[in-house]
Amino acid sequence: MSFLVQSLPRKILTTCLFEGQEPRTRQAVEALALVISRCVEQDTGPSAKEQAAIAAFPSVCFEHGERMAGKPGLARILEQYPMCALYAIYGCRSLMPILEASVMVSGEALCEYELWRRENQIPAVQPNANLRRALVGEPFWAFKYYEKTNDASILDEIREFCRANHRRDPGAALVWLVLNDDLQVGDHTPLLHTSPLYAYLADRLLAARGFELNLRQLGKLTPRWACHFALAHADLRAQLLGEAVLDCPGWTIEFIVRSGYYLLPAYGLELIRRCGERTVDIASTPAADGGSAPAPSATLIYRALMSDWLRAYGWYAYWNKLKDNVMGDKRMPRPVEPDKIYGNQAVS
Repeated sequence: MSFLVQSLPRKILTTCLFEGQEPRTRQAVEALALVISRCVEQDTGPSAKEQAAIAAFPSVCFEHGERMAGKPGLARILEQYPMCALYAIYGCRSLMPILEASVMVSGEALCEYELWRRENQIPAVQPNANLRRALVGEPFWAFKYYEKTNDASILDEIREFCRANHRRDPGAALVWLVLNDDLQVGDHTPLLHTSPLYAYLADRLLAARGFELNLRQLGKLTPRWACHFALAHADLRAQLLGEAVLDCPGWTIEFIVRSGYYLLPAYGLELIRRCGERTVDIASTPAADGGSAPAPSATLIYRALMSDWLRAYGWYAYWNKLKDNVMGDKRMPRPVEPDKIYGNQAVS
């Protein structure tokens, strides 16, 4: 067994970070598909809010990536958001020459891309050495790749990268500190705070050795990372929920479920209500008959998420009581019953 694997805590390979469950509701994807169709037909670009919504639901690019790549306003989303580029490639391999470079910007997207290529025996556009170098440059995701493939050849490359770059790269700094107990964590603390991923991992792995988390040094957090830190630090939850987590329905649900607040209906539904109040319309698509169609909106998405959540945790039996005693009839409409959305199929 490699010295590197023996030296690193097993949890750095398997835990310390969870990927948020991307909402897979039909309503969300259909709403965003309407946005994309409107932009294609009218030859316009999406608004900033629409663009952010597509980035939050990158799987919509699986079916519509080819259309998006042909329109400059939509193609920019594929170029700017690596996970959108990844899903577009999944759906249309002919996009690999123009989107592979976009995937390489993100260690997470590149790890998934390399696993997909390996499983399907698909050659890369760029030399394999370039892709390998980019993946090793994100040590956490390189470890994820090793974990899923058992390709031990990458371990020596990770170790050498971390040895050479631990003074200038946060991922290299984290791994080098874990491998070397005699190093002073404080010397690397500012560098670790340049990345929310590696600051989070350092907070989990190096706190006993003197790492002190400072949210101010991290700047404005995305809902994803605000959720991570809120789950890790109960004393920061109120601040992080208000600043970022509640801006995203998916991460609001993620927080409620992982924190255990789904066992406290009053609190869980109150967070959903607050999240709903902060959502805004992402598009307005005229009906085919000239009438006014309901706007696909983040509100629609969060209600669909709530349906999934209630179904998963068996809350439908208690909905009427919760509605009357917690929310009130006018504050949140009763969600559509899941069977009317998904039929008898299980939600994936």
